[in-house]
Amino acid sequence: MLMKKSVVALRILFISSILVFLLEAFMLLTLTFSLVLLLLLIYLVIAVVLLYTDGVQKKLKEKMIAEKEEAAKWDGIL
Repeated sequence: MLMKKSVVALRILFISSILVFLLEAFMLLTLTFSLVLLLLLIYLVIAVVLLYTDGVQKKLKEKMIAEKEEAAKWDGIL
């Protein structure tokens, strides 16, 4: 989704990091350990933090608005 430059992609990434965190908390409560799940959680948190601090969501919204304006201009011409 992020490769398609969708605005929803960052929200989905954030939600998935929350769900992985909850799953990791459940795994710790049941006294099991998953290194893969822990590494996935770390990866998702780093990705979300970098994307939000870089302002990717704002850039994607601006691009979406510009594309809609351009489509509206072309609709009037054609």
